[in-house]
Amino acid sequence: MNNAIAAPEQLYKETIHQSSVIHMVIGSDGVILDANPFALRQLGSDIIGKPFSSIILDFYNTFD
Repeated sequence: MNNAIAAPEQLYKETIHQSSVIHMVIGSDGVILDANPFALRQLGSDIIGKPFSSIILDFYNTFD
């Protein structure tokens, strides 16, 4: 990868990694593939590999 592409990509990754907003990568099958540290702290480190729908349903069920 050339430096013109590598520098912005690295900056993007660092920004997401340090963000205090939940960021997740979700596959086309709806499974969580990756998440930033804030997401893991808020939702649990075991969310990787789980369906995104299970996270959202659990979140809404907490307010019943």
